[in-house]
Amino acid sequence: MSNVDFIWFKNGKLLQRNSRINLLPPQHKLQIFNAKLEDQGVYQCFAEVKVEEHFVEVVLIFYFILLASAPEIVQTFISQSLQPGPSVSLKCSATGNPTPSFAWFVDDVLLSPGVDQGYQQLHTRISIGFYQLQSSEKVSHLNISQVRRGDSGAYRCEASNLVGKSFHSARLNIYGPIFVKEMKAITLAAGENAWIPCHYGGFPVDKVVWQKDSR
Repeated sequence: MSNVDFIWFKNGKLLQRNSRINLLPPQHKLQIFNAKLEDQGVYQCFAEVKVEEHFVEVVLIFYFILLASAPEIVQTFISQSLQPGPSVSLKCSATGNPTPSFAWFVDDVLLSPGVDQGYQQLHTRISIGFYQLQSSEKVSHLNISQVRRGDSGAYRCEASNLVGKSFHSARLNIYGPIFVKEMKAITLAAGENAWIPCHYGGFPVDKVVWQKDSR
């Protein structure tokens, strides 16, 4: 194919070679090492065919390169200790490609499934919102009005896409008498490890004591 010259373009501009981008002989194969998000785009391969001293330009193919990346938490919320009554908003944001979906948990209990955008009213006092910034950043917020002692717990936002997931958690303490949340029965095979959390509410907490069979 000595009478054919190949020219590569990215997003309509002549492709610039560098230490990661190279054309393999006879220049009709594009090689990208250690692909990065900046390499996303539309790639075009043009062929110039020499026919009797004349060049005929032909578009061979279009390539669409979309690089995926796992979510990365950007904005987070902090642990708080509050008196009953005020409203609380927990905000979490993440980047990723494809754009991640968010799910919220309290004490490992799912409050909402992964949602892309919009608004969810979980019940009269708790709502969850989702929106997309102009950048690739996705934002979610959990709103609780008139917090109560029962709202105490470890809150976790989890961002996920097809590549992976990332999460952030912090505790919300509401002043009041201490109580322990109901535990679920756990069934294990002999030799397996057991992880039994103690989820509680109220504040302040002096210590946590474990008992087996009331002893």
